[in-house]
Amino acid sequence: MNRTAPRVVLIGRSALFAEALSRIIEAAGMSIAAAITPTPAGLESLAASDARVAILEASLNVNDTANLLLRIRSGSTLLPIVAGAEWTDEQLVELIEAGCCGSVGRDASVGDLIGAIEDVAHGRAFLSPRVNGLVCARVRTLVREARVTGATASLTPREVEVLRFAAEGKSNKEIAQQLGIWLQTIKSHLHNAYEKLGVKTRREAVARAVRIGVLRDS
Repeated sequence: MNRTAPRVVLIGRSALFAEALSRIIEAAGMSIAAAITPTPAGLESLAASDARVAILEASLNVNDTANLLLRIRSGSTLLPIVAGAEWTDEQLVELIEAGCCGSVGRDASVGDLIGAIEDVAHGRAFLSPRVNGLVCARVRTLVREARVTGATASLTPREVEVLRFAAEGKSNKEIAQQLGIWLQTIKSHLHNAYEKLGVKTRREAVARAVRIGVLRDS
C-alpha cells in the first residue's frame, strides 16, 4: 500500500484537528506532507507541495469555506476534502463549484475519512448519491446556459431583425416586403434562427429570443 498511498496536506486553524487527523491518516498507511494554517503564507506554500489531497477544516460559514477552496484550487493542484461540518445539499453544490472534491461530516467514521481520501486521490468524488444528482442537474443547467449564450452571439443582425418583425405578428411575405428582399430569404433566415435557438416554430423562436434578451418583451 505504501507505494501508492496518497500524501495528504492538512489545512486548519485547530492544533487538535491537525494532530487527530495526522494520527488517523498515518495509521492507515498514508503520509502527511504538511499541516498548515489558512494564512496567506501557508496557502502560498501549497504550490510546491507534492501531495495529492488536502483535508480542509471547514468554517461554519459556507462562503468562507468556498472562498478558501477557491484559493487552494487556484494556487495548487491539491484536491480538497472538506471535513468537520454539516452542509445542506445545496451548500455542498456551492462548495463543489468552488473546488470541493468530497465532504466528511462531524458524524463520519474513520473509515469514511480514509475512503474519502482514497476516492479523491484516484479521481473519484466522495459525495452522496443525492448530491451527485444535484451536481448533474447543475451541469445540465450550465450547458443549457452556455448554448443560449452561444445562440445569442451567433444570431446575425438580419436574423434578429427578422425575428423582431415576427414578434410583431408580421407574416413572412410582409417581412420580405418591409425589408425589400426575397420571401425565400426570409424563410432561410428564420430557419437558421430556429436552429441556433434550438426551437422548431416561429412562436418558440420569438419566446426564446425574448427570454434570452435578444428581443424586448413588448
